[in-house]
Amino acid sequence: MLSEPEVVIAGQAAAVFQDACTGGGASAGQSEAFLEAYQSARERAFSKAELHLLALTGIEVEAGLALRGKIRQPRDAHLTRS
Repeated sequence: MLSEPEVVIAGQAAAVFQDACTGGGASAGQSEAFLEAYQSARERAFSKAELHLLALTGIEVEAGLALRGKIRQPRDAHLTRS
């Protein structure tokens, strides 16, 4: 059973629902569309506090995908600062 707040679960779903198709997370635009549809379906917009949790959830999911190698690194990722 999941014990996270609804908004955290929605944010996680929005970030990865394309995973099987793309081999990585959803784009920012896809995630935004997902969350807009989610809010419409529940007939209530996210509160400011919920939006803050969504932002944190997105960062957490993106970091997890990067650690698993599912986010493509920018072309210049091999360059390091001196």
